Amino acid sequence: MTRFYPIYPTFALLIALAAVVVATTGCGNSDSAEVSSATSQFSVAEDTASAEASSSPASDSASSPASGASSAPKAVTSSPAASVGGAAETPAAPASPVKPPSQPPTSAAPEVAAIPAGPPEKIKEYIENLISEMQRSVQGAQSEADARQRISPFVPSLIGAAEKLLAADVPDELRYFGAETKMQGFQIQTQLGIVEDDTAMRAFAATLADDKSPKIAWMGKLMSYRFAIEDTAAGKSADPAALVAALDPLLASEERDDTIIMLSRQAASALNGLGLSKEAGQVMLKVGEAFQETDFADQANELLEHAQFIQTDFNGKIENLIAGEEGSLDAFKAAVQQILSGKPGRTTAQYISQSLPYLEQTDQYEAAKHLIDQATAAFADHADKELAAGLGASLERAGKRVGLIGEKFDIQGTVHKSNKEFGGQKFDWDSYRGKFVLVDFWASWCGPCREEFPNIKASYEKYREMGFEVVGVNMDQNIEEADQYLAAEPLPWQTVMCADPTAESYVNPMAENAGVEGIPFVILLDREGKVMMLHVRGPKIEEKVREALGLDSEPAEAPEEEEKES
Repeated sequence: MTRFYPIYPTFALLIALAAVVVATTGCGNSDSAEVSSATSQFSVAEDTASAEASSSPASDSASSPASGASSAPKAVTSSPAASVGGAAETPAAPASPVKPPSQPPTSAAPEVAAIPAGPPEKIKEYIENLISEMQRSVQGAQSEADARQRISPFVPSLIGAAEKLLAADVPDELRYFGAETKMQGFQIQTQLGIVEDDTAMRAFAATLADDKSPKIAWMGKLMSYRFAIEDTAAGKSADPAALVAALDPLLASEERDDTIIMLSRQAASALNGLGLSKEAGQVMLKVGEAFQETDFADQANELLEHAQFIQTDFNGKIENLIAGEEGSLDAFKAAVQQILSGKPGRTTAQYISQSLPYLEQTDQYEAAKHLIDQATAAFADHADKELAAGLGASLERAGKRVGLIGEKFDIQGTVHKSNKEFGGQKFDWDSYRGKFVLVDFWASWCGPCREEFPNIKASYEKYREMGFEVVGVNMDQNIEEADQYLAAEPLPWQTVMCADPTAESYVNPMAENAGVEGIPFVILLDREGKVMMLHVRGPKIEEKVREALGLDSEPAEAPEEEEKES
């Protein structure tokens, strides 16, 4: 089971140990991505079919906008210019406990010095030296089993020395050090699977919570609350909503610190995972409001922003739009107004940036336009100028894309030389009037672009004689790469190159005017040359082409003669 604990200064050993185990056993080395922002201004668009297959825009977690409680929809694309910054991330949880090794140890067990009888200062020094020795011992571990073998002998002495400090008549500072060290020992045992469960650690946390020292009691209360979160997430709690009320004594404590903020994110994630989004919002709202007048106000505001999205059921409003429920657009607009009327910051900006592509993908253009207009106004005079500039640029591009709907689209340039009939000639856009046209922005380095060609070809071959055409707009920065690709894999339709031979392809005026920031970017035009829809990819290509041609319903009427000449 994945465990989450507050991290105290001397707990650095646990984090270092986890890092060593991961480093020595490996997480799998993935090959370098074929496309990156280093190779092009344009990023690769996410597979539309996969994105639309999801029942909600994003997974339910409460750590960040991209994976937060009632978090924002996953973005279709991303680019350096589109980045607006994100909320503080919840510290990564230690890895799940590992099972005892099935093979012999790979290193000899180290010798551990005996715990000194005293005085307390000597015991503290012993613990510090023991921790250093543990850190040195684990270096170079070849496997999880090896790491466990190296570290296990030290743990009883670590816990035993800590207990000696706790039993002695020493200042609270030393007792706190002892309590912290003992908790660290328990965590290492659980982390490495040295013990089967965390019963002893839970009991110790409960004991600490009643300690006469406020600082020590605070440690115990935090750990106990964290165990309550863990039980809730695992479905073991009889009353999950009790996590909300359990925050009150923590927030009232004079010892409170930003650890509560971290825990509140985890609590909201656990509650949201059980479908208790209302309670998840209450957790974030309660903690966010409590830390407003503190040094952690920025983190508190992030929580309040998260809470706004949860309480308005923003994801639910989008899903209702897609389902076509009556009044869903008005409900969505009301949620947007409520969210932006507060104190929108980086968290809100990231939600918006991630939501817009999802609205575009699902043909919710009016909702997308409303969100763009309202967000543009809300962030126009934002105190964070960097945030305002980044989001403003992203909103401007999104506005261009959404603004294409219902408008005539113009294509200018030179037909690529690979086309036997028209290669090297000025592209004749007028010859396409009266036809439904799929316009595909692509580049030879873009894997998803190449993967989309079979889908496009299938519809092109089936429906070309019925009034359907395809035009490609190449976005290669290096024209030679386009030449090589088209020589090896010629396309049956015309590919248009940038009209200005001195301009680099990635600043193709057509792409800039259309707000393209990820490829493939595929749009469908009607017989008048007006944009019908965006992000037409995968199975959606044939579906929408058949729909346009009237093959699944009433036949589409051709425009009148005078409209053709306009």
